[in-house]
Amino acid sequence: MLVVADDAADEPQLFVLTYTAQGPVILGHPGWREEETPPSSVEVDDLEERGWVRLDSASGKGRSFAITVAGRDEARARMRRRAATAVSAVALDWSEVNPVLESFYEAYVEAGAPEYGLESEAVLRLTEDPAGARAALRELVSGGYLEELADNDGSDIPLVVRPTPLTLQLLAGWPGSSSEAALDELVAALDQAIASTSDETKRSNLVRVRDGVLGAARDVFLAYLEKRVGV
Repeated sequence: MLVVADDAADEPQLFVLTYTAQGPVILGHPGWREEETPPSSVEVDDLEERGWVRLDSASGKGRSFAITVAGRDEARARMRRRAATAVSAVALDWSEVNPVLESFYEAYVEAGAPEYGLESEAVLRLTEDPAGARAALRELVSGGYLEELADNDGSDIPLVVRPTPLTLQLLAGWPGSSSEAALDELVAALDQAIASTSDETKRSNLVRVRDGVLGAARDVFLAYLEKRVGV
């Protein structure tokens, strides 16, 4: 409530806490609402010990103090956490989560695949359901689809992320491994040879080999390539 009062005043102000017969009162602060319950002198002293307020003066139970940058950050982090826990149930099935991943992937591509990643909040604002997208974002990071690049600093979501190789496999068509890439190249070469061969016997043999690579023998080919390629 102290930070809210400062925000309402458009700029940080000094809080003057005094005591009347009815208890503690905040005087002189333009953003403070009279219906709010002010902190006690003990609570102000506790905030000062935590570094969240700066004590300007003290007289008896009276206090003059201002909110510090650390106090402002802590208050906003708490508000974000409260907002996150107040959100109603969200859908986490893939049909709901995948559009969120696609939003991050598309934004990443449009930004030129920046090494420093993307600010999550900017992308979430573009989604149809920002509240549900926040939950999806957390799960996409946990599942290895997005990489967190900065500490969340008390936020309920990772602040900066970028797509992982898993997402590039899923959305950009990257192979899962060098072995799979080599297998894809082999299939493409067989397709080309089949298309360019006029000898029916040779064509039939090539088709059988290609179908084997794509079918039941695929795992055998892949295991062999893994030994040769190393991954």
